[in-house]
Amino acid sequence: RGERQALEQVLADIRQAKEAICVGIYDPGGGLAIQAATGQPGGESGGCPPRLDPNLAPEAASAPWNPLGTAQFLAPLFDRSGARAGMLALLLPAGLITEPLRSLRAAVITERLLILAVFGLTLGLAMVYFVTRPIRRLVRQAEEVGRGNLDARVDVSTHTEIGDLARAFNRMAASLQESQERRIALERQVRHA
Repeated sequence: RGERQALEQVLADIRQAKEAICVGIYDPGGGLAIQAATGQPGGESGGCPPRLDPNLAPEAASAPWNPLGTAQFLAPLFDRSGARAGMLALLLPAGLITEPLRSLRAAVITERLLILAVFGLTLGLAMVYFVTRPIRRLVRQAEEVGRGNLDARVDVSTHTEIGDLARAFNRMAASLQESQERRIALERQVRHA
């Protein structure tokens, strides 16, 4: 009787630690011999089914999910001679398995969103550096030309569309400067004539 009580206590401790629905030991014929909740043979008061198929292999019965929202795990028990002496059954609420997976999935999604945010920020900063800054320089030089400073030019170091625009601006400013210089020279000739 002392060994049985010790075994019942071990099963009760397992049930409590794992929040199990059922922790039971089945005899070789598939009948419930002892379960954690009541320590009584048979009955479903402890959450264990009264019988298991005695020919069921533990691998076949350890289905991860069943329609009741539980996960069942079976482990064979052997006596000292190596003969199968029974089966240890553990029935857990599916939430014990799915909740950590949900948490992990949420962490992975959060991580990926952070990576996308960093990528977007990096792309935005690159656009500011490679697109907006050259356009601002071009606008400043255009304003200088508008004020009459025909010596204004844009430094061009890229071979992009913005670089093409800057080169066209420089050609326009040079053409305006040449026209201005010709006009001034023509006015001098007219004055001296």
